[in-house]
Order: sequence, then C-alpha cells, then structure tokens
Amino acid sequence: MISTRLLRVLTAGYLGNLLTRVKRYSREKMSVFNVAIAHVAWSLWINVPEDEIKPMKYIFAACAALALFTTDVAARCTGSNLYNTTSASFKASVNKRLDKIPYSEGVYWEISKGGKTSWVIGTIHITDTRVSKPPAFFRKKIQNARVFQMESSPAQSKEVFRLAYKQFLKNKPKPNKVNWWAKLTDAERAVLTKEARIKGFKLDRLKRGTPFTMGGLIRRPKCSESKQKFLDLNLYDVAVKARVPVMGLDRPADVVKNLTKRRTNQAEYFEVLRLELQRLDLRRHYVETMVQMYRAGEAERFLTFESAARKAYTPARYHRATDKFLRDDILAGRNKKWMSAIVSEMNKGNVVTAVGAGHLAGREGILNLLKKRGFQIKRLEL
Repeated sequence: MISTRLLRVLTAGYLGNLLTRVKRYSREKMSVFNVAIAHVAWSLWINVPEDEIKPMKYIFAACAALALFTTDVAARCTGSNLYNTTSASFKASVNKRLDKIPYSEGVYWEISKGGKTSWVIGTIHITDTRVSKPPAFFRKKIQNARVFQMESSPAQSKEVFRLAYKQFLKNKPKPNKVNWWAKLTDAERAVLTKEARIKGFKLDRLKRGTPFTMGGLIRRPKCSESKQKFLDLNLYDVAVKARVPVMGLDRPADVVKNLTKRRTNQAEYFEVLRLELQRLDLRRHYVETMVQMYRAGEAERFLTFESAARKAYTPARYHRATDKFLRDDILAGRNKKWMSAIVSEMNKGNVVTAVGAGHLAGREGILNLLKKRGFQIKRLEL
C-alpha cells in the first residue's frame, strides 16, 4: 500500500495558480458555484499544517485533479531545449532505455481490428499555440466519428470537484502552527516576494502560508498565464460542435480516491522548495523543452529526461516516490481502468481517443495494451 503523504508534494505545485485556471475554466464549462468552491478551498488551504492535513486530503485531491485536467502554459513562454544541452553519454543512456519501451515515439496513431478502424491522439496539457490546435486530420476524424473519448470531460471534472468538496465540508482545518517564512533566508524571501508581486499574490498571505503555498507560487512562470484552451478541450469543442457523443474515461470517484493516496510532511517539501528557488530561471526553458519534444513525437523521451532532471536536484526518497506515483497511479493505473471502455468502443470502430501522450508508450501504455487485445497499431506521420 502506497502512503498518501507524497501526493501533496506532487500536485501542490499546481495550487498556486489554481484559482486563475478555475476562473478561466468556469467561463467555458463550469458553474459559478464551482468558482466559489475554489475560493474557499484556496483560502483555507494555505493555513493548513501537515499534521492536520488529513481532513483536507479530499479538497486537495479535487484541486490536484482539476489541475491535471486544466494545466496551461502560454505561447509567450520562450526558451531553449534543455535536452539538447545534455551530454552525449546521457543521450545514449536515454536511447538505450527507450529502445526497450514499446511505442516510445509518436503521438498520432491508427488502431484497427476486424476491418474496424479508430484513431488515438496523444495530447499535451498546455496552451502553447504550437501544440494546442487540433491537427486537421484529427479535426476531420472527430467530426465524422461515432464517439470521441477523452481522459475526463468537463462535466466529470466538475463532479470530481463536487465529490471532494462534499468531503471537505465534513472537516475543519486548523491554523498553520509553523512560521515557514521565518525559516527562509533573506535571499529566498526576496525571490518569493518578487514572484508574489509579479503574480498579484498577497504578501501577507504568503508569509502565513506553508511550503506548499510557496511552491505553488513559483511552480509556473508569469508567462504561463493564458486564457487559451489546451489541445484536449479544443478537441472536445470540435466533437461538441459536430454533435459527436463524448465519453470521459475517468470515473470521478476513482480520481478522488487515487489522488488521496499520498502526501508528504512540510519539512521535507520545505527542503525541496529551497532547491527549486535556485532553479527559477529554468522554468521557461523547461516549457520550451516540453513543447519541442512533443512536436517531435518524443513525449516518452521528455518524461525520461524530466525524471533524470528531478533526480539530480531532489532527495532520493522524494524522487523515487514521485516516479512510482506517476508510473503506478497517474499513468499505468489509469490506463488499466480505461481499457474496458476503450476496447469496447474500438471493437465497434470509428472512435477518436485523446489522452495525454504519456499514457501511450510502455508495456502498460495504451498502445501496447491494445496490441495485446488483438488490435493493429500504426503510427501516423502528420
């Protein structure tokens, strides 16, 4: 059984900008009630200490889940491809690893069996216009599809938030007991102060907050704020406009349950935070690396690079737990739960399935699981 402690670390980074995303998302698919929930959740979250976090785990799960569905990064963030700066030996080690991973390259796929054909598109959950616009090929396929499948529909995302908030109402969080702000150096406080002013975050709230509050603030650069939609929602809009039935693969109850498995103590994350404060200049380059590698069909290569980068500057226990959580719970675990619905519809043919590109590769990836069930897998070059 995996501890629930590290969940908070893995997803708390999204909370700093959660309200902005919920407000934007609500204008498109969510109700004003959900925006009010987000305000309450955020105002309470920043003052919850680790030893009292258990009552908050449900609302945290909702925030984390919503973040997973609505993470955005804008085209205004520019930088360089960090992978290209790595050594030849590192690239060789990555290539050696990828050689053992089924379907490690490609984001566009044709799936067929018994004369029935469907299509899979691996998506990226950012709003950079280079990767957020639906390819013409898939736009046409969706318009003529029998069913469009996605990780979680807007309606399901609302249900995740509702279920988590329902649990949250049963608990009363207690005030933060540790002055984490005082534990920072003058230089670290200066960095956070500057970041707060750039993003319009109240400094007094930051000073009363937890390491997770501070981590959320610095997780994404200012240039990442965007009103644009990411690829999944743009594909969804194509389906809705064409009146094609939309099927969400995630069950809201499963999402809440899955995302409440792990958390970490504040002291541990505080040390990670201090390490991250030294790397803020790399954020925009990280975004650019992700965009370029996705466009090249190298999502799995990016995940391998990201894991190695995290390993280089975070405590070993944190790194191992993060990799395990992402592999077992966020990727492979969900893939297995999705397969029944995916296979059932693809047996009938003419389905377009859109899931994060990280879900496609590997022995427990969507493509290999489909192959094991008798489907023919063909990479498309668009």
